[in-house]
Amino acid sequence: MIRFTEAQRQLCAQGMTQRTANAYLEAYRCASTGTAWKSTIGVEAVRSLLEEASAAGPNQLLTCLQALRAHVTYRLGRSNQPSRGLRDLDEEFKRVLGAQSAVGSTSDMELARQVDESLAMSDDKRRARLAHADKSPRVATYIVRQFIRNPDVIAEVLLRAQGHCEACLLQAPFRRRADNTPYLEVHHRIPLADGGDDTVENAIALCPNCHRQAHFG
Repeated sequence: MIRFTEAQRQLCAQGMTQRTANAYLEAYRCASTGTAWKSTIGVEAVRSLLEEASAAGPNQLLTCLQALRAHVTYRLGRSNQPSRGLRDLDEEFKRVLGAQSAVGSTSDMELARQVDESLAMSDDKRRARLAHADKSPRVATYIVRQFIRNPDVIAEVLLRAQGHCEACLLQAPFRRRADNTPYLEVHHRIPLADGGDDTVENAIALCPNCHRQAHFG
């Protein structure tokens, strides 16, 4: 892992002032943990953080977006209106996250099917395949069809749940690091892919365990 002073030196060598480098490194640290950074950095620097997080996968991108929103909230609290560029980045990378998540859901379902097939094999056949399998995973590129969900539906359902899973009725298992709100996931009773409506009436707030059960139970 690169040390702070070395990272600072490299950024200054690229033309940043020490103050700007420190602000960027603070934002980088906060973006990796989902917490608000307090220094102001340029929109292109924030884009760089989001692009790096996107390359690392949807979980890291989600964490980085949480940090960006926490930063925007922090600036609003200090009566310092965030730039429109930051809001545009949030919208842009939310779409990227949605596409990554859609691919993840599809690939997870296919992987689950393949695991079932592997479990049904004899031990000898499975181990013979393992002996000849590539050690490096293959890489696939997907073009996905994505539903643009209504954020007001999600917000209304989360408020209705009041921090409790609407299936098991237990409290949310943890609170979001970014804003300390209860973590629940909004699920459509009739899936959008099956013609379900994106409405409050067709949605339910679930804890991660009940959400998995709704899809795979």
